[in-house]
Amino acid sequence: MVLDGIEIKVDKKRIKNIYIRIKPPAGDVVISAPLHMRDEDIYIFAESKLAWIKNHRRKYEGAVSRRLVSGEKLYLWGNPYPLVIKEGRSRAETAGENIIIYVPQGSSFEQRQAALNEFYRRELLQKISELAPLWEQATGLFADEWRVRDMQTRWGSCNTVRKRIWLSLKLAPYPVCCLEYVIVHELCHLLVPNHGADFKALMDRFCPEWKKVKRLLNGGYYV
Repeated sequence: MVLDGIEIKVDKKRIKNIYIRIKPPAGDVVISAPLHMRDEDIYIFAESKLAWIKNHRRKYEGAVSRRLVSGEKLYLWGNPYPLVIKEGRSRAETAGENIIIYVPQGSSFEQRQAALNEFYRRELLQKISELAPLWEQATGLFADEWRVRDMQTRWGSCNTVRKRIWLSLKLAPYPVCCLEYVIVHELCHLLVPNHGADFKALMDRFCPEWKKVKRLLNGGYYV
């Protein structure tokens, strides 16, 4: 669905009510609607929320226009770091209060982004190795494999058959509590595959502040 030049993804699910989300990092618009709801009614709902959609997508404009040049601000685990670009073999690292991206002279945005992504991947894998075992013990739910990938519309996913959990590369800029929330969220899916009452009861038990952290994560501040 396209509304006023904005692409909107529509997911029909076994739910009672229609709701709308703006998802980081690029401000993607997703509408979840009941299976029986007509497309015309979904469009009317989207039209009624157009001003709200435009207002909430503005917070992601900085991420979309990022050029990865010296002086820009990046985040790691919720902390801001000025970006410094230096010439060298492609890599990125923290140095004091800065994040430094080393790239060949005349590098493209894609080269700088690739170096930054690899840096975030290392940081994320390290944190997962520290936190996942703690939460597995706390919940009594155990994954056979943890992996990281650059997801565009999800913070995590769980293959309940293979007990394999994927976490989004885009978690690295956010506070550690956001990573912990997603770890617990995906572990709970090993027991309950949907987001119904049983799932929410598990989240309330293991992560009482999960709703607050979810709002922080979906606020897009750290993109």
